[in-house]
Amino acid sequence: MSDLKVYLHIHGVFGSGKTTFGLTGPKPTLIADVEGAAMKAKAGGNKILWKDWDKTTDVDTVVYPIKTEQDLQDVINYLIIGDHPFNTFVLDSLTLYQTKLKRELQQPNQAFNPDAEFTFHAWNRVLNHMLMQCEDLLSLVTPDAHKPINVCLISATDREAHYMRPLLEGQIRKRLPGLVDIHGYMKMQRDKEGELRTLLHFEPTDLIDAKCRLWQVAEKHPKGYIVDPTIRNIIQDLNTREE
Repeated sequence: MSDLKVYLHIHGVFGSGKTTFGLTGPKPTLIADVEGAAMKAKAGGNKILWKDWDKTTDVDTVVYPIKTEQDLQDVINYLIIGDHPFNTFVLDSLTLYQTKLKRELQQPNQAFNPDAEFTFHAWNRVLNHMLMQCEDLLSLVTPDAHKPINVCLISATDREAHYMRPLLEGQIRKRLPGLVDIHGYMKMQRDKEGELRTLLHFEPTDLIDAKCRLWQVAEKHPKGYIVDPTIRNIIQDLNTREE
């Protein structure tokens, strides 16, 4: 294989460059916009809303607003069919999407009650729905997919107790790293010249929740992090073969 795709989950504090990173993959990009900020992002080139897509063919990024779980499932089903023009799919963010799921799945077919108990069964529903959709996205990345596509999931970071972990509730936080190729932590940091740079940590430490199973990336970046990362460069590392 010389065109392997990547499945990424990136978490970081607000303003650390996660959305910009998500828009650095091969074009065209389809971004499932849960936070409503994709059209405002600096990166991503020429962006257009999904409903206006048929009005132009010169598009770098198509923005699909996500209001409900069905919105996301419709997008995933569309990509699974395989008759699509996209090379990268981004979900921004998984953190807010989980909040939406909690509202929908607290008591099926009933209005959300913020004062009601969120039961064990409700948490199981949230986990099962999120896990199913993350597994569906994994099926889009594998070489045997009808049209393989790069996938990037974005989450906020929980900084409690000075340990950087994804801001996700329940078991999905522990299950998700087992599905993706890189589960990385992103932050902004100034270099020796005082220039602000983006760092993507892919090796776990006592402070950072991260993981990488791509030996090509690990060999290219032996310090355990990438400076000013892009999805394109990670894909290039993955597909580089030693002669």
